[in-house]
Amino acid sequence: MNDDKLLEEFESYLKALNRSPKTIRSYVCNSVRFITWLHARDIESVLNVSWQDFQRYQRWLAKQNQYSPASIDIYLRAVRALFKYLENHNILHGNPAEVLPLPKLPKVLPRNVLTEREVEDLLNAPDRQTDEGMLYKAIFALAYNSGLRISDVLNIKVNDIDTAGGRLFIRQGKGSKDAVLPIGDNCKLWIRAYRDIVRPKLVAKSKKPSDRFFLGAMRGNPINEHVLQRKIKEYALKAGIKKPVRFHSLRHAFATHLLNNDADILHVKDMLRHERLETTQRYTHVTISDLKKEHRRYHPRERDE
Repeated sequence: MNDDKLLEEFESYLKALNRSPKTIRSYVCNSVRFITWLHARDIESVLNVSWQDFQRYQRWLAKQNQYSPASIDIYLRAVRALFKYLENHNILHGNPAEVLPLPKLPKVLPRNVLTEREVEDLLNAPDRQTDEGMLYKAIFALAYNSGLRISDVLNIKVNDIDTAGGRLFIRQGKGSKDAVLPIGDNCKLWIRAYRDIVRPKLVAKSKKPSDRFFLGAMRGNPINEHVLQRKIKEYALKAGIKKPVRFHSLRHAFATHLLNNDADILHVKDMLRHERLETTQRYTHVTISDLKKEHRRYHPRERDE
């Protein structure tokens, strides 16, 4: 079996696992990158790769100045996924990539986290007298209420929202995991208003009915990632927020604000759907303004006379 055929079957395998389109593109493209590197060194097939070849590839990536440790991590994870597929389907006996070490990534704290007031201003920025404003009010409110990823929002279907029970069902989220998240009373008001008043109008605009919950205001088609990222930046600008804002900013704010208000970190971990507690602990940081206040309050040379 040639490498092109292997890649086709690898892509089908990822789709069968319900991996997101973004993950599939990343794994396939970065597997192609590895195979191209092999061919340039007269290694005709991935089936002929040795452990030493993986070491050489890793060293080569590290020497390329344009690749950050995070990028190298992504490239190597794709290769490991490819060889796991080859082993699981008995195309290879043994997996030489299984112990391929990944680069140690620096711990990066979330930056430019929105304050509670800034989130409030952002949620109030959409014009609730318009269908589009009600749509984005509902989206932003739900994302902040439940700490959602943008992919979660895009994939919510009508039957995934239970306003009576205050529950949101996430189907096949990141890592192909299902989850049930709470919907607060305030958020339920905006979800119901969008569902009962606005969404029927958007459905009437669409030429192709969809069971996706959030539909675009112009044509009633399922909303997409590009539009969401553009709209949240527009509304952040309207709200007078000076920080850079992207859709994930609401998830960062959700986690930070819960922990700042003494929520149990294990409960926050579950709501964020993190595998490791260490990932959630990134949000236990304090702001520099908090540090300055404490320094001014307690340092013997700074206390008021």
